[in-house]
Amino acid sequence: MGYGLTRHIPSLGLKLSNFKDPQCSGLESKPPINGEDNRRWSNPGPGCTSEATWSELLERPGVPQDAISKYKKYLNYAFAAYLPEAEMVSQLRLDPTLDPEHIVPFPTKFNNACYGFVARDSTGGNIYVVHRGSTSNALSTYYYDLQGKRVPWRKLSKFVGVHRGIKTVHTKCFPLWKPILEEQLEGYPKAKVNLIGHSLGGALSVTGALELFQTVEGLKSRLRVFTFGAPPVGNRAFNLVYNKTKIPTIRITSGYDKVPNLKLRGRYTHVRGEHYITPDGKRTFECFYNENTLAQDPECIAKVSWFNFKSADHNNYWGIKEFIPYNNTPDM
Repeated sequence: MGYGLTRHIPSLGLKLSNFKDPQCSGLESKPPINGEDNRRWSNPGPGCTSEATWSELLERPGVPQDAISKYKKYLNYAFAAYLPEAEMVSQLRLDPTLDPEHIVPFPTKFNNACYGFVARDSTGGNIYVVHRGSTSNALSTYYYDLQGKRVPWRKLSKFVGVHRGIKTVHTKCFPLWKPILEEQLEGYPKAKVNLIGHSLGGALSVTGALELFQTVEGLKSRLRVFTFGAPPVGNRAFNLVYNKTKIPTIRITSGYDKVPNLKLRGRYTHVRGEHYITPDGKRTFECFYNENTLAQDPECIAKVSWFNFKSADHNNYWGIKEFIPYNNTPDM
């Protein structure tokens, strides 16, 4: 069950040229609703041809290996956030790229929905804020996952809406790790702030980055976001606001993972930056994305439905399925 990576495109009459060709027009202005498939509304205007796009898709270059190596490193940080605090800290101290004296867990318990750590690298050039995702070790995370009703991102902007559960955890969590981040930034005015997370942790990385952008002076050009299997966070207005910040964002999606396509009770879409790992784990490529309409690349995670999803793919990235201990870490 499921679609091939490229072969189904001509048979569907799909035309993707409007994603990249500025000469094309006519893409519908409304995003899909009620889970409507992006394929139905990718509608290039007159003068657009699809042949070049299909050929380009077949020959689309993969993400460079050095970038994938960095993403694997950050994936291990995301998986480390699932470990109990003592084990998490002791393992992270074995990472030679981190400053062992500046690995600080969030001041919460292991069974709290808000859990993770802040760490600074040994050069002082990067600080990492890492959130844990949903887990049976914190059952409240599942409760918040199901709170899909849309709520305002800020009181003064009711049209900019986010997932209620994600917003609730963010509101509890942000005041806990922000002081740790501010302390680690002291004396490092140029350090990049990298927000990292898997699943729910990825969603909290997106909201955390936007909150920092909107409330903390001097960080706007230093924020970076890396997520793995993150669900959509907000509605169209929220994503337009986020995309306008130009925060460098990498959203890693994998195979037939359904979590990035879960909508629940809200009409949620994704921010930009998707990088898709093919189901065999052998190719990773950057996905098309239209920042005006929020259309996602139908060759990436948008093709996953309730009919072809694989739950195991939510915890499988390049064959990495769990935290790799640093005393046994291969060259990533």
